[in-house]
Amino acid sequence: MPKYPVPFVMPGVDVADADAAVGNVLNPRTFYSVAPPRKTGIMPTVALNPALNVYPTGYHAGAASLTTVDADLIKESIKAGVTIFGVGGIIIPSLEIRVPATLGSVDAEAIVPVNQSYNKNVPLTSPYNKAYDDQPGENIRRLTPAIALSKTHVIVPVNQSYNKNAPVGREGGVQMLVDGAVADDGGAQTDETAAARSPAVNDMTLLPVLPVAGDAYYIGFNYPFNRVWLNIGTAGNGNWALVEEYWNGAWAALAGVIDNTNEFTVAGLNSVSFTKPGDWALTSILGMNLYWIRFRVSAFVSIVTQPLGTQGWCEVLA
Repeated sequence: MPKYPVPFVMPGVDVADADAAVGNVLNPRTFYSVAPPRKTGIMPTVALNPALNVYPTGYHAGAASLTTVDADLIKESIKAGVTIFGVGGIIIPSLEIRVPATLGSVDAEAIVPVNQSYNKNVPLTSPYNKAYDDQPGENIRRLTPAIALSKTHVIVPVNQSYNKNAPVGREGGVQMLVDGAVADDGGAQTDETAAARSPAVNDMTLLPVLPVAGDAYYIGFNYPFNRVWLNIGTAGNGNWALVEEYWNGAWAALAGVIDNTNEFTVAGLNSVSFTKPGDWALTSILGMNLYWIRFRVSAFVSIVTQPLGTQGWCEVLA
């Protein structure tokens, strides 16, 4: 006969709410439940497998860093502006440029071998038919200045001569369509990204019909940039003042601003350049996590003509 009744419970200890089961206890640890016999846990010890997109159920020892689990988790494998498990990326996607078989526009650009002459009226031969992006909307507006391509080809405007011994200009950049555009009218924000990326005329509301101080137009891009190009379809006419700002945890004034749109009052294609901020931070506006600048109304007196835009580009200068 056992010395104590089975199950034995120490006097004064309430075990009625004990709910551990073998699946909750690490294998091969043992324990006693409310009643014998002794039980052995079955919870498996698991590890992450970099070859599988799964997070297995079980006990994770967690002794190694994630870069130890997967050696590909490094900044050189991640797109710039994206952070994965604490690792920030540095990759800027390459640009593929395509050239149509015949170039006729004076604003177009051509690729020619550096050891051959170039006649702007002669169709390009097939080996050079994949170098210029002429898709609708001009996703890449232009490359400036003429730049060398793998030491054997160069991009030159079709209405200019090319001297292979001439130095590359001081300023070089790539102009691409904006990744985000938002109109703010009294705090009500409207996504105008599609409008800013399309060549449709006057579909960007750069200022409201009746602006007030605080209204703004936001331009965003995936990478820090130095210049915005705006094709203004309808030049504004009135008396207002704008301030150009960027996000660094709060909205701060941009330095070195040169506004060739004269606060949206000059029609046509003009630029707004500025000094690229060293503390520029990503922020999310209408779900778009980008590097943003904004043109904010700091003062307003009157408006005769509402400024409207057609298309916008961001330029990353070298």
